[in-house]
Amino acid sequence: MNKDTNVKCPSCKTVFKVNQDVYDNIVKQVRDVQFNDELSSRLQSIEKEKATAIQLKETELTSKYENLLNQKNSEIEALKTKSKSELILEMSKKDEQIRTLQSAIDNAETNKKLEISNAVIALEKQNDKLQNDLDNKDLEIQLKEQSLTSEFQNKLQLKDQSLKLKEDEIQRLKDFKQKLSTKMIGETLEQH
Repeated sequence: MNKDTNVKCPSCKTVFKVNQDVYDNIVKQVRDVQFNDELSSRLQSIEKEKATAIQLKETELTSKYENLLNQKNSEIEALKTKSKSELILEMSKKDEQIRTLQSAIDNAETNKKLEISNAVIALEKQNDKLQNDLDNKDLEIQLKEQSLTSEFQNKLQLKDQSLKLKEDEIQRLKDFKQKLSTKMIGETLEQH
């Protein structure tokens, strides 16, 4: 059963009646707008978190390997003060360590890129899931609107058919009454 609801306009302060179905539709629209705003806000937040995580990981790895490189450079300086033969021997060891460290840096760079790629893929999957959920909600809303429209059109057609039948019945009764009235006048005249 449809019920009217009084609504007061926040701008002009006019109070007017709104059918409960219209009122529910307005409330649904407001909820949909709020849902879309919240979804957009969450997507922006996820993008910011992704950027922050990437930047933090890059800073962390750069700092770690710069510290290692600085440490090795100070060790090389200390070795320069040693005797030439020791220095040559130590330099060959340190060169090997530097090559190992450079290899580790290269590996770390590769790992960092892989981690970033994996993080981006995970965020994109989450984004795609949220977008699919939003698309499903939109489709569900469209289907409900179509169902309600079809239902109301069917009810309207049934009402129109019922009204037509009643109008036909009224017209038939009017014709019958007129014929009956004519018959009674004739009988009254005959009796006179």
